[in-house]
Amino acid sequence: TFVLFHQTHLLLVLLNKLVLPFKQLLISIFLPCPDELLHELVEFLVDRFTNCRVTWQSILFKFPWKHIWTLNIDDLLRRAIPPAFGRTVKTYSWNDKLRIRALDGDDLQIIHLHGQANRIEPSLSGIIFSLQEYASRHEISPGWHAEFRSEFVKKPFVICGTRLRDEFDLATVLA
Repeated sequence: TFVLFHQTHLLLVLLNKLVLPFKQLLISIFLPCPDELLHELVEFLVDRFTNCRVTWQSILFKFPWKHIWTLNIDDLLRRAIPPAFGRTVKTYSWNDKLRIRALDGDDLQIIHLHGQANRIEPSLSGIIFSLQEYASRHEISPGWHAEFRSEFVKKPFVICGTRLRDEFDLATVLA
């Protein structure tokens, strides 16, 4: 199993894109987005996190992973799949129904634990950015987060691009 975490500088990018005073921007990141900014935020997220440019990520598909877990909402992994990959790739978001892959299966599952920019709803309900959103999510039980926790304690993981202590998704796993 491979976990790809990539911390973006979302705050800095938002500061450059959205017309907001700094204090209001910080508040909007940690609290629900004000209704008057929702449309602009959705547009920004879709524009910024879809049609991403692949650099080194195609190399990930040279390894026989069964799962790739990501906290990113971008479409980079889907775009990095080599044309002649030869395996079926199934992509899921945290709020999709849990699909346990067959033990003898050859498919690869990519699971977005924070949602996907190409599936953003106008309410942002499928995207997780804050502790409040993580705690209030309505995940289908047992769900992908529970599966991630189960896999994380049983199997080896490669983690890159994050400090584990900063990810609230992992708090129950690392405790």
